[in-house]
Amino acid sequence: MEALMPINNLNKQNRNYTFDFWKGLFAIFVIMVHFPFPGIVGKITSAIGICGVIFFFLISGYSAYNSDDEIACNNIKKRFKRNLIITGIVLGIYFVLMTIEQLVTGQFDGYLNYLKNPWFITRLLFLGDLSLIKADQLWFMFALLYSYLVLLFIHKFKLNKYAHFLLPIFLLFRIGVETYVNTYNADWHYTSFFLASGFPIMLLGHYVAAKKEAFLSTPIWFTAILTIIFTTFMFITINVKVADYDISQLFKILCMLELFLLALKLPGKKEISALGLIGRKYSLYIYLFHFLIGIIVVDAAYIAENPDWVYDWLVPILAVIFGVLISILLYKANDKIKQKRKKPTR
Repeated sequence: MEALMPINNLNKQNRNYTFDFWKGLFAIFVIMVHFPFPGIVGKITSAIGICGVIFFFLISGYSAYNSDDEIACNNIKKRFKRNLIITGIVLGIYFVLMTIEQLVTGQFDGYLNYLKNPWFITRLLFLGDLSLIKADQLWFMFALLYSYLVLLFIHKFKLNKYAHFLLPIFLLFRIGVETYVNTYNADWHYTSFFLASGFPIMLLGHYVAAKKEAFLSTPIWFTAILTIIFTTFMFITINVKVADYDISQLFKILCMLELFLLALKLPGKKEISALGLIGRKYSLYIYLFHFLIGIIVVDAAYIAENPDWVYDWLVPILAVIFGVLISILLYKANDKIKQKRKKPTR
């Protein structure tokens, strides 16, 4: 998932340090989507985290484009394979941990029966519904993989122009599904279906890459103003419904598109603070394991029988702190393993 992992095919001179900064910031706010603060603060932090997911999909779609269809196909195949392996490994870890928990609590038989349920398998494959193993955040990986397959098909049969022509329809479909779910409190997993989540945004990033010169020709100040305007409307519409409808999804997409373009125009010359480091090295691990870490923090808070205000305000902060720290440890451990493998054997 190129949005979260280091982009190894870019050298240091071509690296976009502004992307790294926003990736680091959004990775932290994604944690606060699943472990939110109460009240309006929680609404704001959750909205920023959701915007971050849009930003990640934009980068993934942008990185998948190449004007040479053969090169694009080869790159997409590599990314698909890499992300499929990552998804398989992480799913295996979550399944093993949940199986152990069910064995310890004596609920393994019911757990096993549910795993065999065709409805569970269908929701797993198409909606990325992993609530059974407490890994719902991995819906992103399923949406990413399906979207890569569609982009591969598009490049394989040279359908870029047709796909980009249909982009508004895909975006409207996503906005429609999100608006319906948020307005009527429907099952949020419907928004994780790849055609209603990842693919429209990745296709948008793909289109930006195809028309990069045209997008970059607009003045930076104009892009910055649009970013501020759309972000302002986004914050307003997450708190104020229009005719009982939640229309914030439109402004979430628009403000992230403008922020993405701003980052393209201002790529930076060096790493931007600790957030840039987090975005460059640790955001992948934060995304994959923050939910598990956060659940442990929540369980510890319940066991300690803390007052409600401690639970409401301290748990999100602790989830972020431990999520980042453990992700750093996982990155360093993986880095050491890679270094040992690279050492020549005698």
